[in-house]
Amino acid sequence: MVQPTATTSTTHSSTSAEKKQRLYKTELCRNWEELDHCRYGNKCQYAHGLDDLRDVERHPKYKTQVCRTYCQTGTCPYGARCTFRHHND
Repeated sequence: MVQPTATTSTTHSSTSAEKKQRLYKTELCRNWEELDHCRYGNKCQYAHGLDDLRDVERHPKYKTQVCRTYCQTGTCPYGARCTFRHHND
């Protein structure tokens, strides 16, 4: 069995931290939308309202292909977070 090295661990955590930073406040907080408050307050990673929302850079192919699961079943476990298109708009 191969043991993970410190380099592997560090690379993974920095990649994870970079992803977290890129996605910070790029999606509305469900608690804020549904309950009009959030227990995390200013520490919440999600946007509390449209003024708090940031744009996110997406891959050029983002939502350009139809979601096979949605086409076959009419539903997708990823919902709005799915990277594929759910409608033929």
